[in-house]
Amino acid sequence: MFRALRLGQCKGGDVIGKQLQENLPPHTAAILRVIDSSRGISSSSSNESSGKVLVAEVTDERVVDFTDVRKAFQTMSTGEILRGAVVYQFCSYKFLVDHSMGLFDFGKKYAHKALFEKIMKTSFYGHFATSDEPTEILKKASDLWKSGIGTSLAYSVEHDMSAQLDGESKYQEIFEETMTCITLAGKCDGETSVAIKLTAFLPPTVLFSFNELLDGMAEGPDVFDFDTIEKILSQLSEDEQRHISVMMERVERLAEHSSLQQVRLIVDAEHTYFQTAIRNIAIQLMKKFNQSESVVLNTIQNYLKRSRGDLLADLDLSRREGFHLGVKMVRGAYMDHERERAEEMSYEDPIHNTYEDTNNNYNENVYTLMQDMKLNGKIAMVIASHNEETVHIAMDNMAKLGLNTSKNDITFAQLMGMCDHITYSLSTANYRVYKYVPYGPVVEVLPYLHRRAQENQAVLGGRADMEKKVYLKELRRRVTEV
Repeated sequence: MFRALRLGQCKGGDVIGKQLQENLPPHTAAILRVIDSSRGISSSSSNESSGKVLVAEVTDERVVDFTDVRKAFQTMSTGEILRGAVVYQFCSYKFLVDHSMGLFDFGKKYAHKALFEKIMKTSFYGHFATSDEPTEILKKASDLWKSGIGTSLAYSVEHDMSAQLDGESKYQEIFEETMTCITLAGKCDGETSVAIKLTAFLPPTVLFSFNELLDGMAEGPDVFDFDTIEKILSQLSEDEQRHISVMMERVERLAEHSSLQQVRLIVDAEHTYFQTAIRNIAIQLMKKFNQSESVVLNTIQNYLKRSRGDLLADLDLSRREGFHLGVKMVRGAYMDHERERAEEMSYEDPIHNTYEDTNNNYNENVYTLMQDMKLNGKIAMVIASHNEETVHIAMDNMAKLGLNTSKNDITFAQLMGMCDHITYSLSTANYRVYKYVPYGPVVEVLPYLHRRAQENQAVLGGRADMEKKVYLKELRRRVTEV
C-alpha cells in the first residue's frame, strides 16, 4: 500500500507492533486501541439467501460517536468557529445560494482585487479552502496529521464548456502547478494524495467531443483497448487530436511523478457530458501505473443511474487484466446543473430519482467493492461521504467482512470545512481518514465554492442547517465555559 501504511498508520482496529506505533503522530499513538472485531451485525437468513447484495443493518450500539463536537473542533479557534456558523447561515438561504456565483462575480468585478480576496479569505474561501502559499499548505497538512488525519490536496481549477482560456500557455501553467502540488504533497506529513480535474488540462469542448464519440460506442471492454481508442481519436480534427495527445502526456507525467513521490493521484469526476471520457482516461492510467499498487484512483458519482454498471464493468476489467482498481466513492456535486440540462435538452435525467435511491446505490456499491477486496485485495477505495449513516453502515460492513483500514486499502474522507465532527471522530477511533484540501487563486476557486454552497443547501433540504447547529453548539459551549 501507499505511504500511510508504509509509515505505519494503522487504523480501524488492527493490533500493531511497537515499532510501527513509533511512527504514528503523538495524538494517534496515544489513542491507539483495539476495536473488537466481533462488533459485526446480523442479517436475516432470508436476505442472505436472496442473492441481493447485503448491506449491514444498523444497530443501536455505535462504535464511533459523531455527537462529540468538542472533539471535532478542539484544534479550531473561536474565530474559525464563528466563521463556520456565518458561512453555513448563508448556505441555508436558497436565494443566496442560487445566486452565489453571481454575487461572487459582482464582487470580483466591482470591488478592489485585494479587498475582494480579503473578504473571501475571511469567509467562504477561508472555510472551504486553504492558502495557495506552500508554507501555509504544509502547516495545514501538519496540523491535520497531528490529529491523525491525512491530506488530499487539489489545485482547484476546473472549466466548463463556456470557459475561454488564454491559449495553450494556461493549460501548461496549470500542469506545472499540479506537478508542484504533487511535490508539495510528498513533503507533507502523513498520508497524502492529489486530486485533478481533466478539464484543467485541455479545452473542455475537445473533451466533450471525445466523450460524444465514446458514448456512441457499445459498452464493453473494447472501449478501453488502445487500438479502439486510436480509431475513435482519428475521427476528431487534427487540432482536437493534438489536444488529447498533449493532455494524455501531461496526466501520465503526473501519475509517474505521483508514484515517485508516494502520493496518490485521484481523477475527480465532472459533468456527465465529460464523464465517459474521464473514466476512459482514468482506466488507461490505471492499466499503466497500477500494476503493483494503486497509484491512480477514479471517482464514481453514485447519484448517477449508470454508476453501478460502470463500477461492475471496471471491476471485471481490472480482474481480467490484473491491474489494481482505485476508486473514490462520492455522491456527486453537479445535481442541479445535470437536472436542468436534462430538462432543457429533453433527455432522461441521469440522476437517481430520490436521495434514498442515491444512498442505497452508494451503500451497495461500497459493499460490492468490500466483497471484492476480501477476495483479491487489488482494490483501493476512498469512502468520501458526509452522511453519518453511510459511514456507520460502511464501518459495520467492514466488521462483518473482517476488513479494517490498516490491513485493507480503505480510507474515509470529507471535504475541508464540512463534517469535521465525522472526520475527527473517525481519526480518534483509529480509522484512516483524510480531508480534501483545495487551494489556488481566489478567483479560480470560486466555481468550487459555488458548488459547496449548492451542495450544502440541496441535500435533504439542506445540510447547512445541520452544520450551522454544530458550529453554534460549540460556540455556545465556549462562551458559557469562559
